[in-house]
Amino acid sequence: MTQTDVNNLGGSSQVLVDMERHGHVHRYARGLYRFRSFPADPRDELMAATLWARGVGEISHDHAQALFSSLHYS
Repeated sequence: MTQTDVNNLGGSSQVLVDMERHGHVHRYARGLYRFRSFPADPRDELMAATLWARGVGEISHDHAQALFSSLHYS
């Protein structure tokens, strides 16, 4: 989840600070948070990279192939 996600839902930056203080989210990177109640996944790093790039980045063809394979053949 990003600050933009919170803003789009009508929240402020203080919402994320409070959620982190109460242990509901973990600050994964600057401006990027992860809900603690969701189990960790090996693909978390790819999701974080995609969210952190704010829609202007891409996952390389090698990573996209690995992700596709893991989703359809695991």
